[in-house]
Amino acid sequence: MFMSNVVLTSGYRTLGSDFKLNDSFLTSKDGFAVCESSRACLTHCLTYQIAIDPAYAHLFDEYYSKSLRMFREEIAGPLDIGNSALYFGGIFMCIISFNRLLPWSNHLHALFSLIQSQIDPAVYCRDKKALEFMSALGFLDLPTHTIGRKTMYHQIWHAYCRGQSGVDEVSGLPFSLLDLLSAIGDLEIEGALLSWQPEAGRSAQRCLWEATRFAGVLCVRAKRAELHQSLPSNSTLGLSTEYLVESVLSSVKRCLACIPPELSHFKQALLYPLVMAAAQRDVLSEPMKEHICQTIQDLASERNFFHYRGVWRVVCEYWAGADESIESTARRLDIELALV
Repeated sequence: MFMSNVVLTSGYRTLGSDFKLNDSFLTSKDGFAVCESSRACLTHCLTYQIAIDPAYAHLFDEYYSKSLRMFREEIAGPLDIGNSALYFGGIFMCIISFNRLLPWSNHLHALFSLIQSQIDPAVYCRDKKALEFMSALGFLDLPTHTIGRKTMYHQIWHAYCRGQSGVDEVSGLPFSLLDLLSAIGDLEIEGALLSWQPEAGRSAQRCLWEATRFAGVLCVRAKRAELHQSLPSNSTLGLSTEYLVESVLSSVKRCLACIPPELSHFKQALLYPLVMAAAQRDVLSEPMKEHICQTIQDLASERNFFHYRGVWRVVCEYWAGADESIESTARRLDIELALV
């Protein structure tokens, strides 16, 4: 019972990065109330709290094994396309796994493949609640936000989740910006990111969004470099990599200064822009490296996540080594990172 109370008072707040995250999730039929009808979902919630809280580290292997077994049993059983518990469990298995530096995209792949086998996802997403779930899955599937991915990308967001309005409560990002990040392979996407205008929001939100869109441009360039593609002549708009990195880091600094203590969960959304800046090894000064490392370490210290320490390890190994990219370093270390 004590563990359940911890989940309901603190652990759940790490599941989203939006300023609007509040206790309504606790009573929503698609939130923790689903645990009342699903023992598997309750187990997933407890396992998640254990995964992020060092006080319960000794219980992790036991609870993770239980969660994994229950999720596999649900996947193998008869599918009820309206069963919230199954989707809840799939998302939690991804989150639990990447918070302990375990392979996680295999759970996403299994869940999405199961949906595809039963219904056209485009038809499925006509339902509002189904679209909310698919958007959470699509955010985890974004090519921009994973390093060392072990399974194929499904392009879920680009195919099924674009065109929504407002701010996504899971990522803390405007839907319009997520739409651009989902199209990272498009030839004109760099220009679109640079011309994107932030929506109305609080100071910390706007700083995060600025950092994220500049990080998206860095990601575009990195993806093209991996494929040995040249940059379209009209896409760079004269902005150097050095300028983009400086813009990311200055936006991160301003964001951190604006976040009130009661909304500390918002900081986790800074991981993506920080790592995209860290990936530009050739243009980083020592003060920049110190700032990146200190910020990541501070996040790890606040939350005691294995996840952040894993990110810090990959970044430091990349800087110290001769790998061509941070992606190569993650693959060499056999670490699948979710930058969420």
